[in-house]
Amino acid sequence: MSKIENLTAFSRVLRYVWPQWPRLIVLLFWSVLISLMFSATFLTVIPLLKVMMEEEGLHNWVDRKICNGRYGMDFSVPSRSDFEDEQSDVTRYLQINSIKKDKWAQQAGLRNGEQIVAIVSEPGGAKAETMSQMLELLATEEPGAAAVLTLRHFGADGQPVVRTVSVSLPADPFYADLAQWPVGFIPRDSGKNVILPAMTVVIVGLIVMTILRCMARFNQAYLAEKITSIANAQLREEVFRHVMYMPVGFFSSRGTSDTTSRILGDVTMSGRGIKILFGKTLREPMIGIGALISAFFISWKLTLIFMGSAPLVIGLIAILGKKMKKATKKSLVSSSLMLGRIQQAIGALRVIKVYNRQQWEIAEYEKTNRSLLKNHLKMSKIDAMTSPMMDALGMITGGAVILLGAYWVMKQYDGMQASSFFTLLAGLGIAAESVRKISDVWNTVQQANAAAERVFAVIDEPREKETPDAFVIKPLAKQIEFRSIVFTYPGAAASALKGI
Repeated sequence: MSKIENLTAFSRVLRYVWPQWPRLIVLLFWSVLISLMFSATFLTVIPLLKVMMEEEGLHNWVDRKICNGRYGMDFSVPSRSDFEDEQSDVTRYLQINSIKKDKWAQQAGLRNGEQIVAIVSEPGGAKAETMSQMLELLATEEPGAAAVLTLRHFGADGQPVVRTVSVSLPADPFYADLAQWPVGFIPRDSGKNVILPAMTVVIVGLIVMTILRCMARFNQAYLAEKITSIANAQLREEVFRHVMYMPVGFFSSRGTSDTTSRILGDVTMSGRGIKILFGKTLREPMIGIGALISAFFISWKLTLIFMGSAPLVIGLIAILGKKMKKATKKSLVSSSLMLGRIQQAIGALRVIKVYNRQQWEIAEYEKTNRSLLKNHLKMSKIDAMTSPMMDALGMITGGAVILLGAYWVMKQYDGMQASSFFTLLAGLGIAAESVRKISDVWNTVQQANAAAERVFAVIDEPREKETPDAFVIKPLAKQIEFRSIVFTYPGAAASALKGI
């Protein structure tokens, strides 16, 4: 099997794209930037919801996330009902909700379920006794600083057991300063008067990231169109150049309309596949991956449950794509046949009228047109089927995630809060929408593959052979004589002229 036969026709089209590799690198850069901006915009929803739902102040939320990365432990966030309970002292301690294995908290001897009731930085440092003060100290204290933690847990008899632990604080995570910078514009106040300033900071951040994302999307879309147009022009030139050296008998047997259709229509359709490959096919998976990674950080367990339907989705996309390619190939053949019949009928209209063959030509044209319609309807059916099937699968897995996540929020399992859960659902919805768009893309790529097969079928045709012992004919002096002429029409079984 030759090297060419091992490649799909569409992959051969990509050879006309590769010479533009500097543009491809820039295109990849814009696509990655779109994904990063989209993920950042998506994650910004969490603090916005927290402020609007009055779950937790922005400073507390940022401090808690920094503590999670710095110490390897997470704290429970009191619900609104806990704050409204007059006998509750939830603002006087930090409840350790989870401790990561082999991280600082575990090495320091802290235990899951314990409460940090006071922190004193040494020597002679300030003492933090409220939840907000302790979070701030743990998040902002210099690395290597000494501190004494007062810990409390309740024994089997319900009585509190208090102990102290002297520790040296570890280094900050790399994102600590970056996370603290935007909330630095908001005063550390738990009252309602900071809600509007906090929302203003979040909304301004959303607007800036959206503008950057839109600029990147414009550049990516235009560059993909430019790459496609250049590749299309080069492919059309190569097909035409090859046609000029092909035997005349090829066109006598197949007609010129089929080749014309391949040079114009099929090259354009194959180029549509290139455009969508470096447009939506490059952009949407990155957006989906970014959303999944963000959702994974919120709850990797619920994200994995949602991704359980991925093998079925991939299988369905592959099956529908194969059917689309087959229907497209038949449609392109019918289209070229119809173009040839139109050219022949109009070119020979006088002869048709002389022999009164109008009805016969109309009947033949209608037959070809019905075949084209049948293939178009089949393509439309496959295309229309793809999106609803993806939506149904997404709703089944999404419903399971919603029910399980709602239960986790009620039980505060794995530290799940309502704002985080809503953001998780938004991220999974974005990922599902990206998959749905990719399913449509795969159908288009299969259409382009079918068109590319017809284009390269012309390029792979052998050129007209030159006789090795050819000689130059002298200028005409008197006359030309033809002797023993033999002529056979292309595709005919017997010669039309023999020995003339």
